Amino acid sequence: MEGFFEHYKKHVQITISNKCDFIIQMSLEWDNDKLYLSQNRQIERLIDKYNLQDSKQASKKPMKPKLNIMAGPKEDLPDVPYAQLVCALLFILRCTRPDILFSVTLLCRYLTKYTSPHIKAAIRVLSYLNCTMDFKLVHKMTPDVQPLEIFIDSDWGGDKETGRSTAGGIIFLYGNPVTWFGQKQGDVSLSTSEAE
Repeated sequence: MEGFFEHYKKHVQITISNKCDFIIQMSLEWDNDKLYLSQNRQIERLIDKYNLQDSKQASKKPMKPKLNIMAGPKEDLPDVPYAQLVCALLFILRCTRPDILFSVTLLCRYLTKYTSPHIKAAIRVLSYLNCTMDFKLVHKMTPDVQPLEIFIDSDWGGDKETGRSTAGGIIFLYGNPVTWFGQKQGDVSLSTSEAE
């Protein structure tokens, strides 16, 4: 094992510790029987990159309710690497922030056909992360709860372009969120029960 670490120390920064505090761009904070996961460093880097340091009051929600953004014709767009920003938000979403699930998966639909409203919506999600940087994903020992719980919900025909529904869900293992998902369904649902 020593040889492995010695080899990689030549190429990347490695710190060996009895307790892990940082892994794959996630901060880990240990407190008795709780583990707090956050990605504040990555969020701060994005805020600096997109010059949003003063956006603390800008957004208390990741997306405007009932926001109607659709693919549009090519236009002169601000110099914002939209796909790069949305993919960075997607990484944050997948690791520690299920609260931005719907917003980011909606923005992912327009990686090649985005317009100014898409860019504004992506910046708003980043602004929301700036306002909620103290939010953390908590994992704790909870042996008295169900070993596996799954919660799923969907809208009915929420996509105005296609009439398709969007489904989302979260899976808990012993009371701790372990994965979450959201996606547009493949077919148009004819009723709310079919959408579920």
